[in-house]
Amino acid sequence: ELPYIFGRMPGRRPLWQPLVKYLHWPVPWVFYSRGGSAMVSVKDVALAVVGAMGKDVETGTYQIGDENLTWAAFLERLAGAAGLKKRVVSLPDWVLRLGFGALKIWHRLQGRESGLDLTELTQLQTAETFFDPKPAQEKLGFSGGDLGEAFRETVLGSGYRLKSN
Repeated sequence: ELPYIFGRMPGRRPLWQPLVKYLHWPVPWVFYSRGGSAMVSVKDVALAVVGAMGKDVETGTYQIGDENLTWAAFLERLAGAAGLKKRVVSLPDWVLRLGFGALKIWHRLQGRESGLDLTELTQLQTAETFFDPKPAQEKLGFSGGDLGEAFRETVLGSGYRLKSN
C-alpha cells in the first residue's frame, strides 16, 4: 500500500507540478485544507520492492511510508525544499466543500465527470490518514526518512530551480 510518493522519474514531470507552481506564486502564504497523510520517497518505494523480492518476507500487505505529515507541515517543507518561505493558512472545511461543489457544477456544465465525488472528497482531504511505517520498514529492510531530498527532486522535476534562502 503506497501513500503519496515524491521524487523524480527521468523524462517525466511529477504529478505534484501544479502544487509546486502554486507554491511559487509571489505571495507569502498559501491556502490549503487541514488534515494530512503518510508520504514516501520514490527511492524508498524501490528499496521496499527490492526488500520484498530479496528476502524471506511473509506474503501480505505492507504500508510503505517514510513519514506522516500534516498538509501544513508538508507544504512548508516542500516550499522550503524550493528555497521558498510560505505560511500555510488552513481553510475551514465549509470553504473546501463549497469550492469542490462549485468545481463539480463546472465539470457538469462542461460535460466532464470527475473520477472522484468532489463533495465527498472534503472528508478524506481533511482527515489525517496516518499510519506507522516502522513495521514495513523493518520487515522489508528500508530505513525511510529521505523526504527532504525527495521534495527537492520533486521541485527540480517540476521545472523549477532551487532558490537559496
